Amino acid sequence: MSLLLPLGLLGLISLAVLLLIYILKPNYQQKLISSTYIWKLSLKYKRKRVPISKLRNLLIILCQIIILTMAAIILSDPANVTEYPTDYNEKIVVIDASASMLAESDGETRFARAKTQAAEIAQAAFDKNSAVTVIIAGREATYVAQRAVKQDESGVLEQIKALECTYGKADMTGAFALAEETLEFNSDSEVILLTGTDYVAANKRVKVNNVSKEGEWNAAILDVTAELENGFYTITVEVASYGADKALDVLCEISGANGTTGVTTLPIADLYCSDDETFKVVYTTDPDRVWGDNATPVVLSDDRRIYSYDQIYIHIDEPDNYIYDNEYYLFGGNKPTVKMAYCSDNPNNFLGTVLLQTVGTMRDRWNIEVKEFDNSFPDFDSEEGKFDLYIFEHVMPNKLPTDGIVFMVDPDKAAGAGFTITRNDVHIPNWSGDGAALAAGKEHPIMNFIDASAFRVTSYTQIDENSLDDGYEVLMYYEGNPVFFIKDEPDTKIAVMSIDFKMSNMSISMYFPMMLYNFFDYWLPAAFDDDVYNIYDSVKLNARGEELTVIDPDDNEKVFDTFPSELTVDGFGTYMVSQQLMNGVTLTEQFYARIDSSQSNIYRKDDVMLDPTVEDKPDRTYEFLVIYFAAVMVAVLLLEWWLQSRSGI
Repeated sequence: MSLLLPLGLLGLISLAVLLLIYILKPNYQQKLISSTYIWKLSLKYKRKRVPISKLRNLLIILCQIIILTMAAIILSDPANVTEYPTDYNEKIVVIDASASMLAESDGETRFARAKTQAAEIAQAAFDKNSAVTVIIAGREATYVAQRAVKQDESGVLEQIKALECTYGKADMTGAFALAEETLEFNSDSEVILLTGTDYVAANKRVKVNNVSKEGEWNAAILDVTAELENGFYTITVEVASYGADKALDVLCEISGANGTTGVTTLPIADLYCSDDETFKVVYTTDPDRVWGDNATPVVLSDDRRIYSYDQIYIHIDEPDNYIYDNEYYLFGGNKPTVKMAYCSDNPNNFLGTVLLQTVGTMRDRWNIEVKEFDNSFPDFDSEEGKFDLYIFEHVMPNKLPTDGIVFMVDPDKAAGAGFTITRNDVHIPNWSGDGAALAAGKEHPIMNFIDASAFRVTSYTQIDENSLDDGYEVLMYYEGNPVFFIKDEPDTKIAVMSIDFKMSNMSISMYFPMMLYNFFDYWLPAAFDDDVYNIYDSVKLNARGEELTVIDPDDNEKVFDTFPSELTVDGFGTYMVSQQLMNGVTLTEQFYARIDSSQSNIYRKDDVMLDPTVEDKPDRTYEFLVIYFAAVMVAVLLLEWWLQSRSGI
């Protein structure tokens, strides 16, 4: 028996009241009588009635207790409650749309089978005039239909049919949050998950329909890296076989190897993959190096050693059930070339040294070539005289080049750059220590993390700030005179530093190498940071030119003209990124978008399935018992009345 309104038991407090009444009730009364004989006679009769009277009083008290108890129980609404398993009257279908659901057998993907089952479940629910909710767990979980009913049938079935699988991970957390949201409306709904993933510890709330087929397997290239060691590339390929132990042939083809045209094919690597473990193929020039367990070294002969490349293409030609990780592209073996000219009538060893050090830190971004000109200038009209960056120190050409970035250091004349020199070699009087401190001007990326006051000078070239053309930004001053200013316009990119390095402390300041690095990073940014991204990664784009064009694997073109910009990689394959430089040359680079390697394991197991935290309320039947307790109370009440009536005898 259960009490549906347990607060009714507060009525039992009446028992305490009854007890209090009996405690306070007097045991005897004083009366005046006319004769002792009558008193003696009364005592005689009383002795005869004592046993019966005590029993009757006890029964009256017991009846009163029972009556009050029955009343409290009646207030608590007693009933017999019988629970039985819920016959779920509403369906919540969650479709796994992770990339592993693209595994295909018999011409049908797991995702297609999941859609078919979802449509069948929805149709069955509609036929029973029940409601159905469909959730797709893609990159972000979303409702396909929420608590749709019979009249929504055609629309829901069409929406299920039109669903597409993603190339990323499934948002299962979001999907079960939506399921829980729907369960708040009807906790008697059944949650059905359509997936290819096994769950070690499922839960009673969720029914898992595994849509994978027996015999599916996948040979996967998980990752490829190329590291330059001792002048040659070491190429490492990570491979696995999921669902079957297989002997695999790994093929490696290199385009543009060592500056040549055509394709260079490296020796085929044979390896046996088992137990869903990761194995490695290492193309190396070191025959004595030990690469560890599960590694197969392939020692390259002298004619196949690689020191540069345009593209590395790794592939496994196996008829497995998941084609999206059977190949892998790697770019970046030939960095774009940046040509720099350093022109000075008195070359500064310090500037040259710091310049080369800065260049060295950017080798992973550019192939930078530096050419020095002593007391001369490049022939700007010839192809050999065209550079991406010109550094002119002390002596300026009569006319500045327009096909690259110009950096003027301690200029002797403006050379048509759009400013006026008031005085050259102005010595600073009354200074002490290492020189007079500079002051910061406008905030700019070139001055990131730079303390301008740490730079001290003993002389400078005085520039009239009012003479600066529109577009110039002053980054450093000395007593209101601009000493470092830049112009960044589509056809004009100029930086001017009116300081002789030999007359400053820049050779010993830690800030100058940082500023020079910022200078390169600002004027010569990389178009993107990596050569390989996972699908749905965000790629930061930048440009040396005014526009950047991105062509995705489906040949869709997108143009960017504001930088930095971001591109969300949403397609599988190779992306082409091109830009036109100041010299008219079109620079084209590539990166590869792959499916996350976690999706290659088409038989992966998750330890625990998410459990919607909504209380499961089983179906119940109720047999109400109030009438029985009321009958008992009435019967006892009549008994108590009869006993009270007999007390007068």
